[in-house]
This record gives sequence, structure tokens and C-alpha cells, in this order.
Amino acid sequence: MKNDPRNCEDHGFEGAFPSRAEIIAPAREQVFPRPITMAATSERAGEEAGRGGSSEYWRSLRSHKLTLGLLGLLGIGFGCLVSISQTRLYQAHASLEIEEATPDPSEMKADRSSETGESSALSDMPTQIKILQSDSLIARALDKLKREGSTPEPPERGFTGWRAVFHHSRRADNKNEQNEAVAKARDRLNVRADGQTRILDVAYDSTEPKEAAAFANALTSEFIEQNIEARWNVSQRTAEWLSHELDDMRVKLEKSENALQDYATKSGLRFTSDRANVSDEKLRQLQAELVTAEAERIAKQVHYESVIKSTAGNGQFLVDDSMAREYQSKLSDLKRQRADMATMYTPDYVKVKEVDAQIASLQGALEAERRAVEEHARSEYEQASRRERLLTQNYDTQGKSMNREAEKAIQYNILKREVDSNQQLYDAMLQRTKLVSAAAGLRTTNIRILDPATVPTAPYKPKPAVNTILGGFSGLLLGAVLIIARDRANHTLQERGDVITYLNLPELGVIPRATRGWTFHGRSYDIAVSESFRGALTSILFSSRYGSRSRSQMLVVTSWSPGEGKSTTVSNLGMALAEIGRRVLIIDGDMRRPSIHRILRLENNVGLIDLLSGSEPITVEALSSPIQQSDIPGLSVISSGRLPGNPSTLLYSQRAKDLLDLLRKQFDAILIDTPPMQTITDARLFGAMADAVVLVVRASSTSRDAALAAKQRFLDDGTPVLGAILNCWDSTYDKKRYDYVDGSRRLPANN
Repeated sequence: MKNDPRNCEDHGFEGAFPSRAEIIAPAREQVFPRPITMAATSERAGEEAGRGGSSEYWRSLRSHKLTLGLLGLLGIGFGCLVSISQTRLYQAHASLEIEEATPDPSEMKADRSSETGESSALSDMPTQIKILQSDSLIARALDKLKREGSTPEPPERGFTGWRAVFHHSRRADNKNEQNEAVAKARDRLNVRADGQTRILDVAYDSTEPKEAAAFANALTSEFIEQNIEARWNVSQRTAEWLSHELDDMRVKLEKSENALQDYATKSGLRFTSDRANVSDEKLRQLQAELVTAEAERIAKQVHYESVIKSTAGNGQFLVDDSMAREYQSKLSDLKRQRADMATMYTPDYVKVKEVDAQIASLQGALEAERRAVEEHARSEYEQASRRERLLTQNYDTQGKSMNREAEKAIQYNILKREVDSNQQLYDAMLQRTKLVSAAAGLRTTNIRILDPATVPTAPYKPKPAVNTILGGFSGLLLGAVLIIARDRANHTLQERGDVITYLNLPELGVIPRATRGWTFHGRSYDIAVSESFRGALTSILFSSRYGSRSRSQMLVVTSWSPGEGKSTTVSNLGMALAEIGRRVLIIDGDMRRPSIHRILRLENNVGLIDLLSGSEPITVEALSSPIQQSDIPGLSVISSGRLPGNPSTLLYSQRAKDLLDLLRKQFDAILIDTPPMQTITDARLFGAMADAVVLVVRASSTSRDAALAAKQRFLDDGTPVLGAILNCWDSTYDKKRYDYVDGSRRLPANN
């Protein structure tokens, strides 16, 4: 639908003008909302920017909801079409448990722990899956089904045209019908591990439920049978190899034993019952006896030397002799008696002499006993020394003999170690051969069937509900991507809040596109547009940059490019200000393409150009002719006047500033309509003399970069920018708009 030009372009009567009849109550009696200050709008701009692209995306999707819904319905229809075109497939499931493999008897390794076995079983699962999907196993399953009289046909899974091309190409490459059947069955087969368990799930697809279950069961059965055959073949080959090796090891052992025995015979080596060398044993015995004899000789020598060194007086050598102890005791008694007699008798006394004779006799006997003890000790010492010398000589002789036999024993030990090693290997291989022979006679496996495949009762493909949901979701997703991509490529200001988000300026008002109106004084009006201009005026009046209400305010209204509705905006704002009792003057500063006089249906004979180009002083009387009164009470207009050659030069003069200063004294508010800023600098010159600037941007027409450029130019000049008005906004989807019936206002039900 084309944009309604009534409030979007600057030609003809293009505004929705409010009239006094449209004012519900005088402006002085209205309750205005909270003033829109610069700080508040900046804070709101930050919040909008913080929301980022999500709010923008949502606005884009909401504004194109019909397109989005249509694509969603198309996606749902496509999902239904896919479900109808697909062939019904049945899937049968069988589950297998891969137990920890029993150790191979042929492995010459140490036992592993249970943890290692469990880890090995889990790591072996991908190998088992590959075996289940191998061509050889699938061929065995097909042969089994063929012998039983059942051959499953391959399913057709939708999009048969593409599959036909693919299968035709593959059939051209396969020369054997069996290979083609195996390839088809492999395509329908799916084997997967159930998490971290040792359980495999075997799934097979077919157009016939019985054939799906039959093939799944045949495959698992042949898988177990193949595993049994493989283990049995390995055991058989291992047993044969071990038997051959055992014969060779037996011959080798016999040869090594014969060589050992021949060497022992030729070298004259003799061994005891424990296979020890006789010479070694004899040498050890001599060494033990020599140590004993040496200790005994030392003890006898010590005793003999102590006997020799002792004196007869102290009797220490007789301590261990019983006869000597008896003689010593009697001698002591006699010496005590002699001492007692010496006190009473003379030496010549008979009893004294008898005692002396006894003492002499005992001393002689004691000396004889001492000599006997000494002789006995000497005899024992000499005997021990002689025995030690003999043992030493014998030990030396045996040692020399042992050294000669040691050389023979080294070679003997080498041959003996070889015999022992061969014996150990022979015993181990004999034991392993017995184990393998026993295992070869058993048909064991580490695989068992947990759940055999049963005939499925319902197809698992197609899934109409899933296809429909996916189709609808895909359609919505595709529509959202297309809509967002198109809107992202569009860099114009389009929706409410774009001024705040992209320009960081207060949004003074949003003027909707005129769609429905009524007639007043022969002119068409749109109620929603009128209310929007009143809202924009309220924002301007309560803006902190608008200035104090005690003095006349001068605003410049401009845009970046032509056709954005700035002249219409100036006219409507001027009329709204006049309606609230303000003395308002509109100056048509567009001295190249003036339009205010056409909008308000006034003459353009004398105007701004005449005032600026004249030479006489500007007085109140000189303003009476250029200032024209409009149909709206309180609204005056200075049109542009006749067109000059270069109007921009007129604005650089002091006369322009004097004119505006004089007009401030006569009016409460002055609105200046200027040319677009794209190539003309008049708006910047007027802005330098005015209080603030209002930018007018057209929805879906003014680019963000252009609006930012206009704002930046005013900021570089030091001119305050009061805010921006979004014009010609499409509000068809806004449900909270005012509706009027027969001239009376009616609020929507959800307001």
C-alpha cells in the first residue's frame, strides 16, 4: 500500500490540523504527564541500547507476523507432504551382552585384574559393532534366511526418485546379486552401544515387520555362531602348534641331560644324594674340624701357661685339683697347730717336731702334685697343637684339590642350568598343551542374547507429528531469518524507539500515517495524527532545553532530505500552540522551495526575503505587511517571499539577527521551517540564532546515518538539539489507538 501523503510530504495541504473544536479541554486545564527531560530521555536511550538487537528483532517479526505465519503454514504442509510420500518402515530390535572374554589358554601372560578386564570389554565394543556390520556376517544371515525360505526386501525410505538414482548407480557397480543384497541390508542395519554398558542394540528396518524381526534374530544368531567358530579355530591351531613345539622341546631336554651326564662321568665329579660335589662336602667338614681344633688348642695353651706361671706358694694352679685342695687344707691346719705350739713349746719339743715332720711331708706331696698337674697340662697342650697342625695340612691339601675340581664344576653348572631351563619350558608347554586341548573340545562364547527381536506392531517411520512440527518450526525459522536479514539490510528508522536507540536523542513524538479522517471547515483531518502532534508539543514544552516559559522561544524544525514532512510538522505544531492560547509565529525559512503558504492557504507576495534584503531599518511598522494572520486564531505566518538569487547570504547579515530579536518581543513562540540539511546550510545558520533544533525523520525513509550526520553537525556548531519527531509511522498493527465514531472518542476494549 502506498504511503498516504497527507502528513508525509511537504506540498499542498498535507497535515492533520487540530482545531479548537478538537480540543477536549483547554490546555491550561489538562493534566500533563511527567516532563520529558534530557536526562530522562538519555536514561531511556541507554536502556533501549542495552536491550540491543533482541527488541529490534522482535519488532521486525511482529510487524511481519502475517508473512511469518504463512511460512509456518507452508512448513507444516511440507511436513505433511513428506509424511505422506514416505514409505512405512518397521524396525525390529535385538539386544546382545558382550561379556568379559575368558583368557585364551595360549596366552603366555600373567592374569589381569578384574578392572583391566572390564575396561578391555568396554574398549572392545566398537570392534564388536564393526563385526556385526561386516559384509561377511550379513551374508551369513542372508544365507540362513534363504535356507529357511525367507528373504527380506530392502525398504524404500521416501524420496524414491533420488534413491532410485543412487541405487541404480550402485547396481551398475555391483556385478554380483549377493553383494547388492548385502549392501542393501547394511544400509538398513543400525548397531549401537547402550551408553557405557556392555550391551549392544541391533536394529533392522524393513517394510515387512516379520522380515525385520527375522533378519535381526538371524544376524545375532550368526554373530554368536561366528564367535564360537573363531574361538574354536584359534584353540585348534594353538593346540597343533603347541604339540609340535612340545616334541621339539622334549628332544632338546634329552640332549641337554645326556650332555650333563657325559661330562660328569668324564671329569670324575662325584655328588652326594643332594647333588652336591663330594670334594666340596669334605672341605666343609675339614674346615669345621679345623676351627674346633684351633679353639681347643688355644684353650689348652692358656691353661698350660697359667700352670707354669703360677707359684707353689699361692696354690692358684691347684684350684681345680681335688687332691691338691685336700693337701692344702691339711697343711693349713698343721701350720695353725705349729703356730699355737710355738707359743708354749720349744722347737725341740717332741710334738713340735712331729708337726714339723707332717708339714714337710705334706709340702713334698703338694709339690709332687703340682709337677703332675703341670706335666698333664703340657701333655694336653702338645696333643692339641699336633692335632691342629695335622688338620691344617689336610685342609690345605683338600683346598688345592678343590681348586682343581672347581674348574670342572663351572662347566658342569653351565650344563646343569641349561638342563633346568629346558625342563621348566617343557613342563610349562606340557601344561599349556593340556589346557588348550581341553578348551578345543569346548564350544564357548562370551556373547549372549538378552532380548531376541520381536515382530513390531507399528511403523516407526514416517512420524507425521514430528514431521509436521519440524516443518512448521523450519518454516518459522526460515521466515524469521529472511525477515530479520531484510530488516538488517534496511538501515532506516522504522519503529518507535529507533530515535532513542540509534540517535541517542529524545523521541519528542511519533506521528502515524494518516489513514482515516473527518471534515472541518472543508479540510480533512486525522484524529490520531492530531493527538500525536499534541503529544509531540507536550514533549517540547516540558523539555529542559526548550527554555523558560517566561520568554519567547524560537525553534528550528528541519530534516536531512526533502519529503520527510518538516513543513507539515511545523504547521501542525504551530496550530497546536495557538490552540492553547499562545501567540505563535511560523517563519518559512525555506527560501528555495517554500510550502508554508500553500499549506495554510496564504499569499506569498511579501515575506522573509523582503525583510532581509531591504535597506530600511526593521521596525514594528515594517513587519505589519509580511506578517499574515491564518485561519487559526493566534497563529501568524511570515512566508518566504519572492525567491532571491542566493538566499543563504541573507542569513549571514546582522539584519537577520535583528529581525529575529524583534519578533521575539511580539510572539510567545516562533517556529522556523528550514530547507533540508543534505546540501543546504540554512538550517545550521538559523539554528545558531534560535534556542534549539527539532529534527523530523520519516519512518522507513530516513537512514540512521543521515539522521546521525544531521545531529552531529548541530552538535559541532554548538546548537542544542531538542529531539526528533518520527513522522509517517505505520501504526496499522497498534491496537491501542483511538477510534472515533460519529465525532465521539471511543477507547479500545483492552485499554
